[in-house]
Amino acid sequence: TGTAGANGINGVAGSSGPAGPTGSQGLVGLTGATGTAGANGGAGATGGTGSQGLIGATGSQGLIGATGANGGPGATGANGGPGATGGTGPQGATGSQGLTGANGGPGATGGTGSQGATGSQGATGSQGATGANGGVGANGGAGQQGSIGNTGSTGNTGNTGSTGNTGNTGSTGSTGNTGPTGNTGNTGPSNVYSGAITFSGNQILGSLGASKSSTAFGSFAANKSYLVRYYITTYELPTLMNLYPYPVSTVATFTGATPTFVHRYFVANGTDWNNGNEKPTVTIVGEIAIDGQLAAAPFELQITVSIGVASATGMYVSGQYFSQLVGAVG
Repeated sequence: TGTAGANGINGVAGSSGPAGPTGSQGLVGLTGATGTAGANGGAGATGGTGSQGLIGATGSQGLIGATGANGGPGATGANGGPGATGGTGPQGATGSQGLTGANGGPGATGGTGSQGATGSQGATGSQGATGANGGVGANGGAGQQGSIGNTGSTGNTGNTGSTGNTGNTGSTGSTGNTGPTGNTGNTGPSNVYSGAITFSGNQILGSLGASKSSTAFGSFAANKSYLVRYYITTYELPTLMNLYPYPVSTVATFTGATPTFVHRYFVANGTDWNNGNEKPTVTIVGEIAIDGQLAAAPFELQITVSIGVASATGMYVSGQYFSQLVGAVG
């Protein structure tokens, strides 16, 4: 059996408790006795007797004696005795526990069991008949095995082994599922582009329904959407003015890719005033909402203007456009 570990060393004695509180102040000394009153001043001297006259004048009354000085202050009372000693401070904290005794050594190995007794010898074979020798007697059986000795007491548990080495890094886990698509962010600010709409020769002339297409303009990017506003002005030569007002119309077409779009316009008749000259005009104001999300390539815009009268002298035509990139067209 392993021997028991020795008792731990006694804990260090607790430190002294804190000093007791200061004793209360001694009582105030008694007030000193009142000083003795000063002596009364002496009586004033009696006025002298007037000389005997017919009737002598009454002598003036003597002055009242001065009041005696006040007695000096009484002596200061003796100091009070010292306050009583403060009570004993509380007991100091208990010292920390002594170190644990060392583990007992491993128990001694149990002794080997005693050897079993030798089995008894086999009986001697009987005398054989004369002639052949009798057979050799069989060996005696083996003695029984001795019983196993008692198991020794279990020794104290050994100290904890050191920490094992860090295991190898596990294999990388499989890729997680793709998260849901985030909400579409707000459309950022966009520039407004402007430019001239030009027509070859700047005139429309011919029979009823004559038309003229503008030069392609805009340079719109693939997969983008835009809002376009345009202004196209037409007028006759000021020396003629025989057809005003006349009907006009516009058609929007695209070169490059062909986006989805919505086109609306209206016609306004009016008179332009320029440098003191009047010029009646027919103006077309239009807007085009372009959904270019499915336009796989850049594209440009063309506006074709048609007139509803026949004109041999022609109608002059010019224009201006403004385009703005938008997030989407609903």
